[in-house]
Amino acid sequence: MGTRLREPEILAAFVNAIVVLCLPSIVVGVGVLKALNDPGYSWPVHPANWSPWLDAIQFFVGSAVFMSPFALLAAWRTWVHATRWRTGNPRRSLRGVAEAGACGLGVALLVLLPGIIGRPRQAPPYVIVYGGLGVVVGIAVGLVLLVTAALVLKLTDRTTA
Repeated sequence: MGTRLREPEILAAFVNAIVVLCLPSIVVGVGVLKALNDPGYSWPVHPANWSPWLDAIQFFVGSAVFMSPFALLAAWRTWVHATRWRTGNPRRSLRGVAEAGACGLGVALLVLLPGIIGRPRQAPPYVIVYGGLGVVVGIAVGLVLLVTAALVLKLTDRTTA
């Protein structure tokens, strides 16, 4: 009971890294469960000893490998913003959320890069639509990370008091 967490910022950064690593698997898992519960869904045929767990584990590991650079970036930026927040820096803002939106835009542009280079005259509508979608998804993820970090910091403040 008397133990005090010395670095709540590190805990917040770790929790946000785990959220970023697991978020794609959770979103896809919820979508698959909704699709499976749809009465119009037709069940595929599988071999007798087939189990969905192997496919689920493969998807989770693949998405975690893909998301690991983003998880490291989220952990680092969470630590930076949480440190500023806990030291009482008056410049508490939504800068982290904006950074997540910029990261979403960067991913969209990276995916679109071959098309932008190959057909530059046809690229602007795709850049606007998919870049905007990347920004919106990035902002949504940034808000989730902001709430998660704030909850971790508030909970650790209560336990240290």
